[in-house]
Amino acid sequence: MLQKKFGRFYGYDKLDSTLIKADTTLGIRNKEQTIKKKVKEVLVNSGFSEIYTYGFVSEKDLELSNIDSKIKKYAITLRNPLSDEYKLMRPSTIPSMLQTLAINANKKNQNVKLFDLSRNYKNIQQEVEKGEVPLQEDILTIGMYGDDTDFYTLKGVLENTLEAININHYDIEKEAQNSSYHPGRCANIKVGMDTIATLGEANPEVLDNYMISKRAYLAEINLTKLVKYAKSNKKYVEVPKFPAVERDIAIIVDEKVEVGQIEKLIMKKAKKLLESMKLFDIYRSEKLGTNKKSVAYSLIFRDKNKTLSDEEVNSLMEAIINELEKTLNASLRK
Repeated sequence: MLQKKFGRFYGYDKLDSTLIKADTTLGIRNKEQTIKKKVKEVLVNSGFSEIYTYGFVSEKDLELSNIDSKIKKYAITLRNPLSDEYKLMRPSTIPSMLQTLAINANKKNQNVKLFDLSRNYKNIQQEVEKGEVPLQEDILTIGMYGDDTDFYTLKGVLENTLEAININHYDIEKEAQNSSYHPGRCANIKVGMDTIATLGEANPEVLDNYMISKRAYLAEINLTKLVKYAKSNKKYVEVPKFPAVERDIAIIVDEKVEVGQIEKLIMKKAKKLLESMKLFDIYRSEKLGTNKKSVAYSLIFRDKNKTLSDEEVNSLMEAIINELEKTLNASLRK
């Protein structure tokens, strides 16, 4: 302000005009911003609509959503809330998504696909009142219901999202402790021992609480952790010189056997010759036996240095089948 006053008194017309001496920089997105942009593009291209939700919830919201007591204890209570509906800083984004799904269901919207990129807030050390900053994590929350929507639809969306940000090595494990989800239709996605996402069908009790009559599917993806594991540069490989060999395999296993267990054994025996593996059918019938299911895969084998012979592929398939029979008590479906 003083410079302007001096300039007026002295006279702007007496000042020499000079170019600004400064380095110009090109504005670019950082890694976190780039990942968020890619994630949004994948979801929008998959037919999802973005929503914005409040960062505040009530104690009732946490109860209706069956939020675990371990998470509820991290909720931060506001000293002067706008109302009881916004009394807590949310420790989970699930209640906000369920509220929005409930509004859409009440308005008779038949097919709904939504995502919300926001934060949760956790008082981990219970010292926020003493001035400690709460743990704040960026969470991508997905909610959907309607025709042609099931667990595997949601799983495919998450797999496409992870592929877009170059996270290719992860495990999918069954989750039975999260009471917001259906106890038999929920899974965690892990990188090593770190859980980066939870997905599954919403618990029927929770849907009843929100008066949602259709099956709904939810996912929570920790974007703060995704940034840590995502790779900025996409790795390209040369066009294969030698042809691939495709084989299908269908095995009968106990209902309790998880798909992830089967896939790990197949990769273990096939090693580097397995180019890709795709689950294309899960079949259940009384003809298979009590508590039995059939799981079918399409396997593609390729050697980078030569053309695989039928004998080599047959030997691989035999080794895979023997390992599945030995470890999982599986039988080949004929």
